[in-house]
Amino acid sequence: MTISTAMTISRFPTVPFILAIISIPLILIGCVNLFEDENPIAPPFIPIDDIIPADTVRVDSTQTDSASIRHDDFAAFHLPTGLLLSPHIDGVWHPQDGHRLYRIDPEIQSASLILTRKPNDMGIQWITAALDGSRFGFTSQDSAGPADVGWSWEPVMYVAFMDGSSLTRVAIPSQGIVEAPAFSADGRIAYKISDPAIADEIWVDETRVFSSPYVLAGAPAWGTNRDEIFVPLNPMDPHNRTYKSGIYRINISSGVAEPIVTADSAYFNSGFPVQYFHGLSISNGRILFFAWHTSYVTAWLVNTDGSAARCVSSTTNWNMTSGQLAPGGRYFAYGDPGRNGVYLVDVETAKEEKMIEPYGKFAWIPR
Repeated sequence: MTISTAMTISRFPTVPFILAIISIPLILIGCVNLFEDENPIAPPFIPIDDIIPADTVRVDSTQTDSASIRHDDFAAFHLPTGLLLSPHIDGVWHPQDGHRLYRIDPEIQSASLILTRKPNDMGIQWITAALDGSRFGFTSQDSAGPADVGWSWEPVMYVAFMDGSSLTRVAIPSQGIVEAPAFSADGRIAYKISDPAIADEIWVDETRVFSSPYVLAGAPAWGTNRDEIFVPLNPMDPHNRTYKSGIYRINISSGVAEPIVTADSAYFNSGFPVQYFHGLSISNGRILFFAWHTSYVTAWLVNTDGSAARCVSSTTNWNMTSGQLAPGGRYFAYGDPGRNGVYLVDVETAKEEKMIEPYGKFAWIPR
């Protein structure tokens, strides 16, 4: 199951659903509605038009170019640090979406094309950057069919230097779709392998560190301890006695998963129950995660020991995807295909604005 399909888990008759929507402003205690236009957090609209021509894509990337998937008409608004962006055309899925990867530099207001996927391959699905800013990684699916047919695909993960050079395919040790890679401070990669028939698995390099039947995992994230990672876990059976939906600390050596936030945590009691957790990133010892309730979504910050949890946003916008804290932890960003952009939220003032247009998959580049 993917995050998008999780949005359709709960279905209600029309009348209770309407009542739930009406009651949302009354129950979001401690959360803020971010959809306000006044007091933006940065000056608006800075065009980005310094795009490297398509014919300068590196030849050692093993990828080829296609003029039909060129999309260089982006605009940037406020970038607290550098960004990797794989844009979609207009917020609606197209076969060529995610086939180009750009590096956006906020200081010189330019975007450089660093990678182009072959037209027959799927687009970039997840992106991550190393903490020292030297490398990036991404997951996708390569075409395994005849040229220009693309009737079957193979899940893949690649790493490369930040200029797109030395693109290297990473061996995938298990069957399934590989997702959500994340670099540790010492260069290891944690990632998820999804198997819809059984469960999700969490791996670090070539070692499986967690798997439990019928438990769905979210994106893993590294804290400051090199021996542990943090992962959202959501059991398919709500009566699972081993795991509750929540955010877990997983010991890499033992595989033991310890909850730090669960759906029955006291600070969720002011509204509808939490049904699903997803979207995880860590900066400066704080974890960002999204909680899906019956009729709305909340975003939270919590310390890695589970303390000092606070709600930093609430919305009925079901399109929120790929929430990531920026380096330093002052901002987080999320993608919204419905509004065709990547949005930036100031966690101190609760203001948001469109950061990048168009929508796309993205990752912060640490300075």
